[in-house]
Amino acid sequence: NRSPAWSPDGRYLAYVSRRGQSRVPTPGAVTLVIRSVDSGEERDVRLKTLRSLTQARWCAGGRSILGIGSDQKKYGICQVDAHTGEASEIAMQVPPAPYLQQPQCSPDGKSIFYSERDPSFVWRIRARHLQTGQEMELYRAPQLSGLRAMALSPDGRHVALAVRSALLIISTAGGESRELFSLQKPESIISLAW
Repeated sequence: NRSPAWSPDGRYLAYVSRRGQSRVPTPGAVTLVIRSVDSGEERDVRLKTLRSLTQARWCAGGRSILGIGSDQKKYGICQVDAHTGEASEIAMQVPPAPYLQQPQCSPDGKSIFYSERDPSFVWRIRARHLQTGQEMELYRAPQLSGLRAMALSPDGRHVALAVRSALLIISTAGGESRELFSLQKPESIISLAW
């Protein structure tokens, strides 16, 4: 079991469970489990086409889960219906395409934010409008900078970034990043939450 995520209303905990004995996950062997905090009941939602799902996060409205998924040939960002298990591709790619991670849904459910690392180890923070597919680069880290984590603010107006030993903040509308504080090397920040 992995990738726990609280629903926007705090009433449900979703997590990903791999079922079966196979060392290599097959489509249908990965299950999204939705646990009710009130009753303790769990509901299994079979992921029909995905071999894996990680970094799960609820989308606004609580009807779907955003995460990094893989099928037979591609991997990347997908959105899974929390009732049917159907996965919709958002940014699925064929390796060795850029490495995508940390997808997060905006509070209004209209956009997602994620990090992308290209083969030369340059990290970018990108915003993608779900209806139009239009993308915008919010931040580009220097090569080998060590982007460790990102967290979207609850109001969707800022993204906090852990870049090695510094905590940065950027506006989701674009613009320059601002350093909030930094630690002395070799200390570093490895995770973030608002």
